[in-house]
Amino acid sequence: MCLDSTSAVTFTELQDVEIGDKDSISKPAPATQSSVPDDSNTQTSLEHSFVQEEQPDGGLRGWLVVLASFTINFIVFGCGTTCEVFGPRGIPSAQLSLVGSITFFVILSMGTFVGAPAVARFGLRPVLATGGVIAATGLVLAGQSTQVWHLYLTQGILFGLGSSMLYIPIQSIPAQWFSKRRATALGFAASGTGIGGLVISPLVSKLISTVGVTWCYRIIAIIFFVLAMVATMCAKPRIVVKRSARIINLSLLKNPAYIIWLLLALCAWGYLEPFIYLPIYASSLQISPSMSANLLSIISGLNALGRILIGVAGDRFGRIRVLLFTMFISGASCMIIWTLARNLAELIVFSIIFGFFCGAFFTMVVPITAEIVGMENLSAATSLAFTVASVGVFATSIVDAIQGAVAPGTYLVVILSTGGVYIVGTVLLVILLIVLQRQKKGKA
Repeated sequence: MCLDSTSAVTFTELQDVEIGDKDSISKPAPATQSSVPDDSNTQTSLEHSFVQEEQPDGGLRGWLVVLASFTINFIVFGCGTTCEVFGPRGIPSAQLSLVGSITFFVILSMGTFVGAPAVARFGLRPVLATGGVIAATGLVLAGQSTQVWHLYLTQGILFGLGSSMLYIPIQSIPAQWFSKRRATALGFAASGTGIGGLVISPLVSKLISTVGVTWCYRIIAIIFFVLAMVATMCAKPRIVVKRSARIINLSLLKNPAYIIWLLLALCAWGYLEPFIYLPIYASSLQISPSMSANLLSIISGLNALGRILIGVAGDRFGRIRVLLFTMFISGASCMIIWTLARNLAELIVFSIIFGFFCGAFFTMVVPITAEIVGMENLSAATSLAFTVASVGVFATSIVDAIQGAVAPGTYLVVILSTGGVYIVGTVLLVILLIVLQRQKKGKA
C-alpha cells in the first residue's frame, strides 16, 4: 500500500517507534491493519510503525536536514568523482578510473547493510559521525600511497565504506520532514552532488600544484571531516526506529512495481559514462585539456541546477512522469548530439542538455520509492535500490572492453550504451506507470 503523504497508520504487530520533536505529536491512534504481509518466513529490514499525525512540510528542522543531506552529497560525490585528479602522478588513468569504480561500488553496495539496519541499531548521528571519521582516515592514508593497490584499499574501500555510512542513511531522512514539497526538498539536497564536483575538482588541482599530492589529501580530508560533522549535527530523523532482527524485507519483492523500479536502478550507471569519457572524447577531437575539463564543469553546474528544478517540477506535474521525460531527453541527447558532435561548440550543447537532465534519477529515487512501497518501507527499499544500482558501476569497465574489441579508436560503443540505458529506463518507467495505475484501480 502506498501511504498518503500527509498521514500514516499504526501497525500493532511491528516494533516500537520514537518520533522526533515529541511535544508536537499527538498520542497514537488505535491500530489498523498493516499493508505488509504477515509472513513468518519474511525477513524484514525495518519493522517500523507510524502514529497518526499530520506530516510536516518543512520548517526550520526540515530544511536543516536538507542542508545535512546537501553537505554529505557535496563531499561524497565531490571527492568521489575526482579520482583521476586526486591520484598520485605516474599512475595510468585507466587504473585511477578503477579506483573510482571501486569507491562508488562500495558506497552503493553497502546500502542494505549500513542504511536502515545500522541506523535502527545505533541511531542516525552515531552512524554519520563514524562514517565521517572512516572516510577522512581513508583519504589521509591514500595520500601515503605509493602503488595503485594502496589506493584500491584506502580511497576505494576505506573511503567508500565511510562515505556509504554517510550517504545511504541520510537519503531518506529529508522525506520524513516533507510531504507536498518532498521532491523539491530532495532536489535541493541532491544538487550538492553537482556543486561538489564543480568546487572540489578545481580545488584538488590547485592544491596538488601548490602543496603536492600528500598534503592535498590531508587538506581535503580535514575539509571532509569538518563538513561531515556539521552535517551530522544538522541531521535529525523525525521517525526513530527501534532495532529489528532482520535485514532485508523480502515482502517488498512481491510488489511488481518495486521489481520494475529495481530494474531501472540498474540503468543508473549511464550517468557516470560522460564524466569518464567526455574529456577523453574531446581530446580525440584535438580540443585542449583545459577546455575538455570545462565540459565537466558545465555538466556539474547544470546538474546541480537541474536537480533543483526537476524536483520542483516533480512535485507539480508528477514525479514518475517528470523522471520519464528527463531520462528520454538524456538518452536522446547522447544518441543524437553526442554521436554527431565533432567540435567544441557541439560538445558544449551536449554538456548543457545532458548535464541539466542526467541526474534526475538520484533526485527522484527517494520520493518515487515512497510512492511505490509507502513511507513505512522507505528506508529499507531505498537502501536496496542503491545496492542494486551498485551492480552497474562496473559496467563502464565492460563497455570499455567492448569498445576496444569492436571499435578501437572510436567512442561509438560508449556513446550508444550511455544513451541506450537511458532509453531502456524510459521504457521501464512507462511500464511502471501502467503497473501502478492497475494497482490503484485494484484497490479502488
